[in-house]
Amino acid sequence: MDVSRYRTQLAMSLRVVRAILRNPALRRVQLAFLLFNTVEFGTWVAILLYAYEAIGPGSVGLVAVIQLVPGAVLAPFIAGLGDRFPRDRVLFLGYVAQLLTYGATWIAMAIGGPPVLVVLAAMCAATALSITRPAQGSLIPSLSRTPEELTPEFGGGILWRQGPHQFDIIRTIGGGLVRSLRGTAETWDPSRRVPGCHAAYLDFADGALATAVYSGYDHFDTLELVQRGFVIARNTLRPLLA
Repeated sequence: MDVSRYRTQLAMSLRVVRAILRNPALRRVQLAFLLFNTVEFGTWVAILLYAYEAIGPGSVGLVAVIQLVPGAVLAPFIAGLGDRFPRDRVLFLGYVAQLLTYGATWIAMAIGGPPVLVVLAAMCAATALSITRPAQGSLIPSLSRTPEELTPEFGGGILWRQGPHQFDIIRTIGGGLVRSLRGTAETWDPSRRVPGCHAAYLDFADGALATAVYSGYDHFDTLELVQRGFVIARNTLRPLLA
């Protein structure tokens, strides 16, 4: 075992942690995110246990699906809020929405409300979770001040956090096996020397094609690009299919 290598990695990790803790804005955002994750997983377990006891063992899977489906449907649209409005405000409002919906869930459970009401409140809370991760991921680069806070090897930079999710979805839709990939990632902010945007073209083995575009700079609304592309494709194909 190469102990010196692990010791070096640990020292680098601690240096990054210290740099983050010295940044008040990053410290507050990361603390809020820690509490967010704790509440998310704790509530998830609590709701499933509640469904098991109050509704029955056979309801656990259904309750889980009910909580997930609305968020899965709305997440692509909710994720674009940080491109349309100030990201710090979107993140704050996301936490407020979670406070209200989690509070409603707890109250409904505490007073022995109807299970339908509890599940609906939990569904709204799970949907509100979709606001936090995209808003935080796009906000953090603007709060960072030093290279250590944006070290790619430790997950720094928006592309290392959001890019994998985008490409996982594209690979699932396109069939999985990518035959060729062409793309570029660029660094446009001189004060933060880490890539903040990418554009890629994927060619799948089954003949499917895909384009991936993401920008963590300014307020470029990638959702508009998708919507406009859909409208153009629909108007182009409609006469051919008529």
